[in-house]
Amino acid sequence: MPPCGACARADANNLCAGCRSVAYCDARCQKAHWAAHKVVCKAIRADAVRVLDEKFIVCTACAATLVGVGQRCSGCYAAEYCDAACQLAHWKRAHKAVCKAVGAAAFVRMMALATAGDVVMMFNVGLAYKNGTGVAVDERAAFEWYRRAAEEGLAGAQYNVAVLYEAGRGVSADPLAAFEWFRRAAESGNADAQYSLGFCYEDGRGVDADPRKALEWYRRAADAGNMRGLHNVGVCYKNGTGVAVDYHEARRWFERAAAAGHAGAKAVLAKLDAAGV
Repeated sequence: MPPCGACARADANNLCAGCRSVAYCDARCQKAHWAAHKVVCKAIRADAVRVLDEKFIVCTACAATLVGVGQRCSGCYAAEYCDAACQLAHWKRAHKAVCKAVGAAAFVRMMALATAGDVVMMFNVGLAYKNGTGVAVDERAAFEWYRRAAEEGLAGAQYNVAVLYEAGRGVSADPLAAFEWFRRAAESGNADAQYSLGFCYEDGRGVDADPRKALEWYRRAADAGNMRGLHNVGVCYKNGTGVAVDYHEARRWFERAAAAGHAGAKAVLAKLDAAGV
């Protein structure tokens, strides 16, 4: 669900019955927001999903009946589709302007809360700048808002700051800073950061290479269910990185990674099978 249209708090569960594009905490929030929302609501109703009953809706693009929830527009939550092809067709034909209007209104609410110190909204503002949701894409602004949330201890924001430092997007590339933010996010429990920290230790990015620490962090990511972590623990056992070579143990980790959907692990298993290992 999107944040509440009135107060922007997350996990609002009551969608506007007219347009289904805005969610609210309760009736009071919906009533408070109606004066600002009614014009947009009418525009969306001409363009968005029609509710047939509690279980059935129709694709906004082709009007085919959908059972349950289809593929919803992630920009405004106002429209649902059979698949990506219908979504693209409708975006080009009619939905773009409505989606941007809804996104812009949501961005204003998020910015107000972020400026007032709401850490989650700081992160969401960064995400909006990154994706161009309700505002023009601005990677520098995305970095700045991620950094503000990161400094308040939000692990997801710490990870995103590290990624931007690593890639040099929105800020000058800085391997040392990237490592430090990956470390902070990893220690806060972010599995993607734990995997990335393992890679830093293995490849010597922003820190002296240390194969044993690489394996340690890959394993922590794997224990959290990160499929790249699962795969790389297998690679460590296969190649003897930070641990003695053990093809049996490597296969066990590759099988877990493959079951999680990692294509590379599936390819490695096929090679091990071919080699009779």
